[in-house]
Amino acid sequence: MHCLRFLSKIFADILCPSTHPFAFNKGQSCCASEFRKNDPGTNPSYDGTKLLYADTDDFCDDFQACANTDGNCIHGYKYGKETTDEGNY
Repeated sequence: MHCLRFLSKIFADILCPSTHPFAFNKGQSCCASEFRKNDPGTNPSYDGTKLLYADTDDFCDDFQACANTDGNCIHGYKYGKETTDEGNY
């Protein structure tokens, strides 16, 4: 358990927050949903499938920029548990 807390502090600045845990846009953004927006009438690629790491911001209805200044966020889920905004388990 102590090891997980240690790791969570190290990775806290690159984890997407629990409110937007899904990294996409090559780590530049974090989305609240793991799925693309579902609006194929607007764009056939807006098909409701799983959001891809390479998808751009227009594929997510509710996103925020990665808090890391390098813009290389990763999913806010580690070891099967959701993290809090502080990166704790």
